[in-house]
Amino acid sequence: MILAVALSLALQVAPSPQAESLFGPPEPVQAYTDDEPRCVRDGSTLELNVCVLEDLRAEEARMQRYFDVAMTRASEGDAESGQFGGERTQQTAWLQASQTAWVAYVESRCAGVFDQWKDGTIRTIVSFGCRIEATRQRTHDIWEDHLTYWDSTPPLLPEPVRTVWEEAQGEASSAAPAARHDTTG
Repeated sequence: MILAVALSLALQVAPSPQAESLFGPPEPVQAYTDDEPRCVRDGSTLELNVCVLEDLRAEEARMQRYFDVAMTRASEGDAESGQFGGERTQQTAWLQASQTAWVAYVESRCAGVFDQWKDGTIRTIVSFGCRIEATRQRTHDIWEDHLTYWDSTPPLLPEPVRTVWEEAQGEASSAAPAARHDTTG
C-alpha cells in the first residue's frame, strides 16, 4: 500500500481502472493531462514507472480471474465431497488461506526489495518488478494446483506462460494485416 501511494504521488497519475490492486483499494481514476507521464517502454524513468504499474495491474487482474475460477471449482468440490461417507473437503478455505498468506509474503518480500533500492530512481521498477514476478508465479501455481486435471482433461483456463503484456503484443501482431510480397520479380 505504501508503494502504491508513493508511486501515485511520484507520478501524479491514477492507477489503471482495469483492475483493483490486491495490495489496496483503487484510487479514483483521473484523466491524463499533457504534463503527466504515460507508459513509454523505452522512455524516461517516470514513463517506465507508469508501464510497470500498468503491467502489475494487468497481472493482478489475470491472477484474480484464475483465483475466481479456482474458488468456483473448489466450492463445487466441497459441495460434492463426503457423498460416500468420507469427510467433506475444505478446499475453498484452504485456497483462501493460501491467498491471504501469499499477499502477506509478497508485501514483506517486495518491501525488502524496495528498501534495498530506496535511494535510487530504479526503486519503483525493481519493487514493482518483484510484485509482477511474484504475481505471475502465483497465477501459475493457482493454475497448476487448482485448474488442471491429472488425466487428459483440458485445464479450465490456459497455462499462464507469457506476461499479459506479451500476450497483448502477440494478439496485436497477429491482428495486423500480413505484409504482401511481390513475387512477380
